[in-house]
Amino acid sequence: MKRLNDLNLPADSYGMNLDRYEWDTADQRHRIDKLLSWMKYRDNRETQQSPSVYMWGRPGNGKTSLLYALAKEAVWNDFRVEYTSHTRLIEGIKRSFNGNNRNPLDTWLNRKSLLLLDEFGGVGGAANQTTWFKSVTADMIQKIYEHWQRGQLSIVMTTNLTPQELFNSLDRNMALVSRLQAIFGEPLQMIGQDRRIADSSLAAWGVR
Repeated sequence: MKRLNDLNLPADSYGMNLDRYEWDTADQRHRIDKLLSWMKYRDNRETQQSPSVYMWGRPGNGKTSLLYALAKEAVWNDFRVEYTSHTRLIEGIKRSFNGNNRNPLDTWLNRKSLLLLDEFGGVGGAANQTTWFKSVTADMIQKIYEHWQRGQLSIVMTTNLTPQELFNSLDRNMALVSRLQAIFGEPLQMIGQDRRIADSSLAAWGVR
């Protein structure tokens, strides 16, 4: 329970678990089942590459809810989990500038076996892509890759950016994209509708 509380999951994660999760596609369930199997038979982790999943799609179709459920499942399986978002990590790095806080990139993956990284590129993929932001993001990807390459880490990452938008946001840096491809293989597209609201209600907000 302490490890679960230490994750600081948002309030809307309450009650979310894999038994309640509505799978987007059969492919999504297959990819996540591979991860769950790897977690269950963790005694064999050193003999196989850790499975990782990169999910992209429109807002509200269940990406973050799945991370909540996976976080709980991993903790119950005695995994050391890091749950965060791209924005939260960036803000932590900014706070380290005053000298009172340590740069989270120095330690955030130490002794972790599962990284759940939400909203890559910012909420809705709308982060302010400054030169500094891109540089820090490149360092972030490199550190994730290093831990994964050593067989120490499995990753589930979500974003609202299409693969092409992601490529452009990384300034078309093939070295970074090749690392992401090595970790995740083929990106998994989420195709479901927004589960937070009914499409009919969008008209009241001027969305057609």
